[in-house]
Amino acid sequence: MRKQFNIFLYGALLLCLIPINVIAQTYIERVPVDSIRDGEYLAVKYHIPFDTFNRDNDYGYQYEIYLEGEMIYKSALHPFISIGEHDHGFLQDLNKDSKRELKVNIASGGSNGAEDVYIYSIDSAVVLINALDGMNKVMPRFRDIDRDSIPEIIFNDNLFLCWHTGCAGSPRPPLIWRWDGERYRLANFKYKDHILNGHNNDPVELRKRISSYVETYSFRKGYDPYPPALWKAMLQQIYAGNSNVADSIFNNFWPPELSDKNEFYLEFINHLHNGPYWEELQQSDW
Repeated sequence: MRKQFNIFLYGALLLCLIPINVIAQTYIERVPVDSIRDGEYLAVKYHIPFDTFNRDNDYGYQYEIYLEGEMIYKSALHPFISIGEHDHGFLQDLNKDSKRELKVNIASGGSNGAEDVYIYSIDSAVVLINALDGMNKVMPRFRDIDRDSIPEIIFNDNLFLCWHTGCAGSPRPPLIWRWDGERYRLANFKYKDHILNGHNNDPVELRKRISSYVETYSFRKGYDPYPPALWKAMLQQIYAGNSNVADSIFNNFWPPELSDKNEFYLEFINHLHNGPYWEELQQSDW
């Protein structure tokens, strides 16, 4: 009996030496679910189910990059990844440097959540050139705005997502990223005309939208009465470098029936200035 107990105790001690993540997470089988190719370069997204202590059939995603069939990069495991043709991915020489660029989105999984966007430069090695936080999870737009044959990348900023309004109606101002020879840098102020082109802030229509919103939501319990059309018009100007115009819009179109004008403005400015790209936005005329 004592010998059997000693064997049991020895086994228990060995078990304690095994890292907890090895015990808690056992991979079952990984399955390729999406991919994107350009010439001899291939990126593959894998679905990886695994067992845990508390839940069966949990899963994550991982991506690998191959050059001529040989793996040159393997990512960590993430809950949600967008990489391939089914996820609006791209793998191409976007900036004319004779290297491929690969875009990878890593999301929280929420239906309205922001995504972190990673852009890799791929040659014989894989180098991260940009990590962009809080982008709107839609396909980026490519526009050669300055006609230098290198397209700019345009995402929408999710900084004001669900801020004082429903997520679906939240303003998402554009962020325009320009290649500087080493990485993509914010260039909003340089392309201010592009940002403002096509945005109709007719004073009569803007006032109608603001008044209608306030009238609809002022007396609904649990709803904010602040009209998102107001700060949408302000953000369009701010993200184009026209903060003075944004202030004028605020002062001229703030609904007179709402009493907390100064408090709202301070909250708006604090939220704006605490965004991850505020400082870079101020240097974006280059």
